[in-house]
Amino acid sequence: MPLPPGLDGFKAIGRAMNGAFPDVRVTETDLIAARDRVVERSDVVGTHKGDMMGVPPSGKTVRWSEIHIYRLAGGKIAEHWVELAMLEIMQQIGAVPSRS
Repeated sequence: MPLPPGLDGFKAIGRAMNGAFPDVRVTETDLIAARDRVVERSDVVGTHKGDMMGVPPSGKTVRWSEIHIYRLAGGKIAEHWVELAMLEIMQQIGAVPSRS
């Protein structure tokens, strides 16, 4: 989905995910820091109770993984990259066929 750059885009993703999965639970599995970078690997679970990129709520419990990399500068997040298992999410809510 098209997103605004910077902090506004980061907030938009958070609102979209929390709207689609309002009971989301994130479990940090790894947290690694080196120099000006922090890497977080998480396992996530939530119930699909809201619209997800045009897909109506399915009521299904959905599980996925995320990897976040943050670059810090001046005690703040200066940059953020995320690897999100979006295909897995879309397959679990029925938006994309699963491989058999």
